[in-house]
Amino acid sequence: MRTVPGSNQRYNFYCATNPPVPLIAVSCGWLERSQLVAPSETGVRQKYITVIFHTQEWERTVGFIRTASGYPELSAQLARDALQFSTKPQSSRTPTSPGGDVPSKMFAKSTQTASSTVAGDNFSLANDATVPVYDARKVKSLDFHAALPNLSKTLPLYTGGEIPQGSFVMVGYTMTIYRANNGNWTLGCNIQWVILIGSPED
Repeated sequence: MRTVPGSNQRYNFYCATNPPVPLIAVSCGWLERSQLVAPSETGVRQKYITVIFHTQEWERTVGFIRTASGYPELSAQLARDALQFSTKPQSSRTPTSPGGDVPSKMFAKSTQTASSTVAGDNFSLANDATVPVYDARKVKSLDFHAALPNLSKTLPLYTGGEIPQGSFVMVGYTMTIYRANNGNWTLGCNIQWVILIGSPED
């Protein structure tokens, strides 16, 4: 993790390369909600998806973040067992999403939003940016090692509007850990792209 200059304490995840480059984490799971066509009009104005991980995927992700960051416990935007991946927030309005049981002791529900300083870095897409969603539903075979660095050349864009609830998706995101206004160390998952692998109507 590298310290981000500014008045607020925050760190961004980088790959241990020479030179270091931003880490694009990749996770997959069941899509609980999609708000990518237009920013949310309730709570924080931003685009986002919420994803419920497979149990094993969740444990691996939590283990990686704990090991890489050194923080045994973090707050996060987590509701109904679904983790939120979002663009930059436009304001500090309080989210209105309902809470739920937290599936891991590492993450705790947080009603705090990212500060304007955190939102100002280039690790996040702008709140009204187009989040690319790629459609892999009709692809018979996909080498992710080759496809992920060249998604725009490998997969067509999804043009069906919001991704249907219950779809199986893969999401690419950067990660920031910051000190929220309430003093909690908080994980921000900054969406970069989504791959739609399967949907309920398939």
